[in-house]
Amino acid sequence: LFVENFSLTFELALSLKEVFTKTKNLFHITEESLDSMSKRNSEYIELLIGRFSKLQDMLGSKIFRSIVTLDFEETGSIKDTVNKMEKKYIIDDVSDWRDIRDARNNIIHEYVPRGEEAAKTLNMVYKLVPELLKIVSNIVDYMQKENGLDMSQFNTKNLVIKTIPKGKK
Repeated sequence: LFVENFSLTFELALSLKEVFTKTKNLFHITEESLDSMSKRNSEYIELLIGRFSKLQDMLGSKIFRSIVTLDFEETGSIKDTVNKMEKKYIIDDVSDWRDIRDARNNIIHEYVPRGEEAAKTLNMVYKLVPELLKIVSNIVDYMQKENGLDMSQFNTKNLVIKTIPKGKK
């Protein structure tokens, strides 16, 4: 059952990576570039933030709790669950997840399509996408190694985002 539920999460992660790739030339966003953005590019940005938000929500509200349950541990609060994800090396650092959650909350509760705050939030989301995709990849590795689940259908190489080291172009 976990593998079936996770397949939706993985598909969402793949679609997030796809739109991330399509929007890379739009970033770093400024208030001015946001105000002058074409309708098509605005639609890509909407896809990016929608998929980011949904993936964060699916991981935090369903997948993490499922992992804890499959490991025969008590679920407890979301804070406890996130701490367990860090101990399982699914999340590198609890503060990373907090940043992802905060960005998602800014999108959901405070997102205004224009302005300096919107540009700042969009840049933060874009910066956090690779970390969110890495978490999905870490789940595949963990469930395969620690729980013996056949996760071979999830090719995590498709989630890798190639980054250019700082100072190089």
